[in-house]
Amino acid sequence: MERRTEPWVPLRVMVHPTVKETVMTNANAIEVATRRVLETYALMFDTAKAEEAREGVQEYLQKVFSAGETDEDRLAVCGLVYLREKEGRSDPVAQGFTGL
Repeated sequence: MERRTEPWVPLRVMVHPTVKETVMTNANAIEVATRRVLETYALMFDTAKAEEAREGVQEYLQKVFSAGETDEDRLAVCGLVYLREKEGRSDPVAQGFTGL
């Protein structure tokens, strides 16, 4: 007897897209990404500094999400880039990284 397996699909894709479920999914994606960004930022600096950045990160990720980015991992990367640019550390050459 042949066993048929379906490819793995995240639950949020399988849910019927009603307005209530979509709102919950949107908030969930943004919350997951925000948590990842702040956990990483706290490791780099400290927890207090990460908590100070929470509101700005959430607002920025909401904008990115509404522009069409729905993947939590990519949202988290966008959030970290946002924080790096906010601190003025967006130019690696200015910080001494030449690639050599």
